Amino acid sequence: MTLRARRLASALVVAIGGAALCLALDHYWWSKQTIASGGPFESALGDLLFVAIPFYALALLIALTRIRVLAAVLGAAAIVALTVYEYNWANTTDSSTAGLAFVGAIQVGVPIAFAAWGLDRLAVRVGRHRKRSQRHAQSSASE
Repeated sequence: MTLRARRLASALVVAIGGAALCLALDHYWWSKQTIASGGPFESALGDLLFVAIPFYALALLIALTRIRVLAAVLGAAAIVALTVYEYNWANTTDSSTAGLAFVGAIQVGVPIAFAAWGLDRLAVRVGRHRKRSQRHAQSSASE
């Protein structure tokens, strides 16, 4: 399997896994309601179009950039934690604005995906700079 194929496969896992998590959390919280309105997955379209957006953003970054595995995993873990928190808060609060918890998916989740990529790029640059400095120091010492 080529590197490009592995990146595309990883991106699909993140996108599909994120969408599946959103649907699973929606179903879980729907089943916990005492007075269930509608049915399970009534808001599936909203889950897939809005709440899962950070997973799609991270998947695009995995497919199109050179983000390393560790950074992608940490970014995905942070987005998972945010998503679980959003669903929990929206379904356990008495606030009339509980549905706004899902705005965090876009306002916080997408920046988390880009931060994972940006911090990974920064780490790569720092690592390259450190290697150059070490090589320069070794060549200066041998002269």
